[in-house]
Amino acid sequence: AVSPLSASGGGLLFEDAPASIDHTSIQGCSASSDGDAIGGGLLLDSISLCTVSESTISDCVAAGGAAAQGGGLWMSTLDEGVATMRDSLIRNCEANGGTFAEGGGVYLRSVATVLGVVMELCQIRNCAASSDDIAQGGGMHIYGRANVLLSDESLILGCRALQGSSLQTLADASGGFATVTYKLPAPPGHWLPHTVCKVYRAPCFPDANTVCADSEACSRLPNVNFAPPFVGGVQCAPLASTQPCPFLRHPALIDSLVYQMPAQPLDGDFPFKCAPGSLSGGPNSSSPTCSGPCLAGTLCPADSTEPQPCPRGSFCPAGSAVPRPCPPGTFSNRTDTPSAAACQGCPPGHACAAGSVLPLPCQPGSYSNATGSPVCLAVPPRYFQASSGSVDFEACPAGSYCPQGTMTPQPCGAGTYSNLTKLASGDECEPCPMGHACALGTTEPSPCAAGTFAETTGLSVCDLVPAGTYQDTLAAAGYKPCVRGSFCTQGSSAPLPCTAGTFSNATQLTAADECTWCPPGHACALGSVLPSPCQPGSHAPSPRAEQCIWCPVGTFQEEAGATRCIDCAEGFFCPAGSSVPRACPAGTYRAAPGASRPDLCTAAPAGTFAAAGSQQPTPCFAGYFGTSERMSDGRCSGKCAAGHYCPEGSTNSTAFSCPAGTFNSFQGAESINDCVDCPMGTFSSRRGATRCEECGVGTYANASGMYTCAPCARTTAQPLRAQSACVACVPGQSSAEGARECDVCAPGFFRLDADAPVSSCTQCDGGGDRGGGVTAGVIGGGGGGGDDDGVASNGVNVGWSC
Repeated sequence: AVSPLSASGGGLLFEDAPASIDHTSIQGCSASSDGDAIGGGLLLDSISLCTVSESTISDCVAAGGAAAQGGGLWMSTLDEGVATMRDSLIRNCEANGGTFAEGGGVYLRSVATVLGVVMELCQIRNCAASSDDIAQGGGMHIYGRANVLLSDESLILGCRALQGSSLQTLADASGGFATVTYKLPAPPGHWLPHTVCKVYRAPCFPDANTVCADSEACSRLPNVNFAPPFVGGVQCAPLASTQPCPFLRHPALIDSLVYQMPAQPLDGDFPFKCAPGSLSGGPNSSSPTCSGPCLAGTLCPADSTEPQPCPRGSFCPAGSAVPRPCPPGTFSNRTDTPSAAACQGCPPGHACAAGSVLPLPCQPGSYSNATGSPVCLAVPPRYFQASSGSVDFEACPAGSYCPQGTMTPQPCGAGTYSNLTKLASGDECEPCPMGHACALGTTEPSPCAAGTFAETTGLSVCDLVPAGTYQDTLAAAGYKPCVRGSFCTQGSSAPLPCTAGTFSNATQLTAADECTWCPPGHACALGSVLPSPCQPGSHAPSPRAEQCIWCPVGTFQEEAGATRCIDCAEGFFCPAGSSVPRACPAGTYRAAPGASRPDLCTAAPAGTFAAAGSQQPTPCFAGYFGTSERMSDGRCSGKCAAGHYCPEGSTNSTAFSCPAGTFNSFQGAESINDCVDCPMGTFSSRRGATRCEECGVGTYANASGMYTCAPCARTTAQPLRAQSACVACVPGQSSAEGARECDVCAPGFFRLDADAPVSSCTQCDGGGDRGGGVTAGVIGGGGGGGDDDGVASNGVNVGWSC
């Protein structure tokens, strides 16, 4: 319900008529206005009869900018109206007003007439009246002459307001005010001071004229038709002006236990809670202690209806509303500990703070060596304890330090070390020396590895040597410049060689691409400082050569640093890698270039020779001859035979014979000019003569170059050999042709004795020729002659006649 001036009945509204609400839930409703707002959940206006049964009004609000009343229920009466609520609940409702707020849960209004309200087994919970100015009756606000009866464990609980958190009564303008009666029993855990509802009557003073009725019996009887009743025939005294309970409206209250609420704000829960530490009251508890103090070993907190076990870690003397912690140094795991003395002592290695359920093992870094310790002691400096529940501690190990309370030894900081035990502070750790690194918790400095260095103390890690340098030793405090022929990346433990095909004559190179390409004609092996010229017999045609290439077969290179190889010349052969051409072996030749092996050289044919490296064969020298192949010099197989001559290219020793009539007595004749004519008196009758024969006796050679000797003509003779002419016979003597001597008488001459010398020839008389013509002209005797001496050989004595 929303209205700018006034809003009412956010959930249900009944006006000027009986109302019956049964098994109904009114939830989350509101009456909201800038002016006044009433009845956030249910509004019963000017009713004469109303019944609410087994219903719930929850989370409703009456919100007014000026006034707000009855966040859950707002009720007013007409002509002695009666409202009954049974087994119902109003909860979490609120009256929220700008100027004032009344009745966060229930607002009852009765003006001039009496509103009778009976609440049986009902509850108003957690309702509130809130305002910046006036806020009254957080649970219930009663204005005027209402008569309210709460019974059967009805309860107002947890409500809030500036005044009358649970209940507020306010007289109307005429001075009429409400009465509030509670008929016991109260809910469990609650109590009320109470009295027995009786009929109070005026005093009766018996005398001779007055008989008083039984006052006890009269107190249990209401008036009948406004007249006192009779007991035993005697009328009871009139009603007293003040009565302990509203029995006139509710006769059934007589002899019941009731509490008549005074006309003042009630701020606590209603009925009142049993005092903490008390046993929950019976249905008719009349004091804060209800049924008496809680038993030892149990606990009776506020709002409890039954004794609770004493919590572990606590003890509970009789009458305990809250548990008391076991004293420091003790513990209890029981739920019925009645006293501090019943708490157990804490064992060694444990601590028991106040209220300990179980001994708490001393945490690492602490210890306890006695019984009954409330706290564990911190391990002293220079020691540690890593285990829980300890009664002692251990010495701090090397490489660590242990301040007080150490559970785990603290490692010496990065850049420091210690080989001592029982250090108490990191300041006692030694700075790491140069050339070493000390990681966290180091006991001995670690030498810097190759490729790293530490030039200052106190380093946790060794630095990588910078690019362009290296370090090949351990524990170095510096680094070395990268050597020639190498480069050094960051962190190098040794110079890295320039890659094959490159070189460097500079130091401190940082990368491989800083190495220089090897020039053509050179090779650069891994790590070269300078290019290496290709050796004779090899070459490198391109840059960046890793190694020189051997000259291929048929080529050579005699210079270093070459970029190409040269074709092998004629007369030579070149195996792979030749630095100089190799001459074809003596006796062979090569007419074409590019030979790769000696078997490609051609054998010099017979009659020729080939010196080593020949391009063509050469004829054997004149005066010499070659009978076979592969002659290696001009003398070939040897000198030409005597009697012969050998021009160039001769293939045998007798290639050409000296002609008849000539001779050659020495070897090695080169031409026919070396054949000498036989001198006069000699001859050579055959070709190839090595000497001339002497002309025999009776012959002669009168010219040089004769191949035969001529016989001496008749009348001549030659007794000597090797003569160039014959000798004429002296007169009177004669000879046969080819005679060695003149051994016959010339015609016209004679001798008588054959044995007589030819000189004895005597001229015949007459001087004429009588015949003759024989070689031996003798008479008698037995001589003879041969062919050479001109003497007849017939052996006959010749007698010449004149």
